[in-house]
Amino acid sequence: MDFELTGLVGDAPRRWSIPQGAIRIGRGTELAVSIPDRSVSREHAVLERTGDTLRLQDLGSRNGTTVNGERLVAPRDLRGGDRIAFGNVVLTVEGATEQPRPALTDHLRLDSTVKLGWNEVRTIAPGAAAGGAAALFDVISNLGEFLVLHQPEQQIYDACLDAVEKLIPFERACLLLLDDNREAVLKAARYKSGTSTGALALSRTMVDTVIQERASLHVQDALADPRFNVAQSVIMERIRSALVVPLFDNTKVIGVLYADTRELVSPYTQDHLRQLAWLGNILAVKISNARLLEAARDQERIQQEMATAARIQRALLVQDLPCPRGYELHARLEPSTEVGGDLYDVRELGDNRYALVLGDVVGHGVGAALLMANALAAIRALAGELQDPVRIVEKVHRQIYETTDPASYLTLFLAILDANTHTLEYVNAGHQEAPCILRAGAEPLPLAATGPPVGLLPVSTFESGRASLPVGAMLAAWSDGIPEAHLPTPDDAEPRFYGEVEPWLDQMSEALPLPELGAQIFARVDAFLGGTNAPDDRTLLLLRRVS
Repeated sequence: MDFELTGLVGDAPRRWSIPQGAIRIGRGTELAVSIPDRSVSREHAVLERTGDTLRLQDLGSRNGTTVNGERLVAPRDLRGGDRIAFGNVVLTVEGATEQPRPALTDHLRLDSTVKLGWNEVRTIAPGAAAGGAAALFDVISNLGEFLVLHQPEQQIYDACLDAVEKLIPFERACLLLLDDNREAVLKAARYKSGTSTGALALSRTMVDTVIQERASLHVQDALADPRFNVAQSVIMERIRSALVVPLFDNTKVIGVLYADTRELVSPYTQDHLRQLAWLGNILAVKISNARLLEAARDQERIQQEMATAARIQRALLVQDLPCPRGYELHARLEPSTEVGGDLYDVRELGDNRYALVLGDVVGHGVGAALLMANALAAIRALAGELQDPVRIVEKVHRQIYETTDPASYLTLFLAILDANTHTLEYVNAGHQEAPCILRAGAEPLPLAATGPPVGLLPVSTFESGRASLPVGAMLAAWSDGIPEAHLPTPDDAEPRFYGEVEPWLDQMSEALPLPELGAQIFARVDAFLGGTNAPDDRTLLLLRRVS
């Protein structure tokens, strides 16, 4: 059996597995169960597991430990369902055993079964029989705290069966929820005899009827029903009557609630069926709300993590770049999502030499951002040591290829500028949007690829190219997110791209300061997109010699 501690810490649901041996519980971050709450002592308690036996001991904590409301003064054995308060934090022991899947028979008819549609259940007053209304009202009124407070998932399912047990007598009760494939999966079960053969007085036809028609079913005498002649479990359990109602959350059916009884003298009635159907509706709303809350919290956690990743990535991309004397420099990156796979950098290497970098990781999102950070860190570590673009790219390539999957690679432009001689030595590793040098009165000079993308092939050869920067010349490099910006189109339509960047840069290269020039390029792309989000990261790196 697997055991877990579950509960809310702050506003976040937490879950810890309980392994064999002893684990310490407290506020200390190094502990196996670390609870960041001021009411919890640094080392609050110790929980020891031997086989399927759990024993809890308080370690002289400041605010004490209670089990099911009783203060823990000596070591105590625990069992599934126990609620433990460490200071103000309450955790529940959950014992996870493999849940039996309901064994459904395949008969097709619903003879000798009473069926009530949802409108019939809703319009006929529940609890029409004497005492029925009072019993249902009493159960619902006691659900107030349960319905409004958040609980761990399994605790919700168990509480649902607690409510069923208070409402109607049963031999067995089960709560089944639909999975992503619309299959009924057992989430909680309760057997009065302590054991069960597992199969239920329940057929696929009945489940389909409950789900598709939102109908509530009453099997009046399962032993006499010819549909169950092949169901040996019905005979062995001597089931006389069964109820099957939808868990309807007022929008859709999310599962099924089942109960059966052996009672011959007082089997279930239609009144029981209506009461259970009404209760099922209330419980379904609770389960759906809990799921929505959990999904919202997951989304909030993801957004917080993405925001943190974006802050880290922005910090990696230096804003105050070192600029050689006699040059202008400008760089700008706009990710298409919170984090992106584009990168740029300018590093001062000494002796008036500078490394200029622009790269584009294949893909988008967190995976691309992680590879971007890996590549940028490797380039920064190697650039100062090697100061040779070919050797730097070769080493980065080996690291990326050996530590990532085959689908992870990047295109990279890396140049070493000697500001004494105004020359560039560069490697263009598969960057198809070739950087270029723009000069007044001359055609743009593309710095074409000198090798394949980094991390793509097991064996790659990279070569270097050379270019000079006369006064007034500008080196321009950009990622494909700028020329390939396009509006959303139907799947079978050819997208219309923003187009070439060189003509715009060439027209404006001498007239504008580089920050303004870069801003105009991004503004033109934004105008082309018409307010829609850019489909890819956009990066621009400009270096102009002014003297």
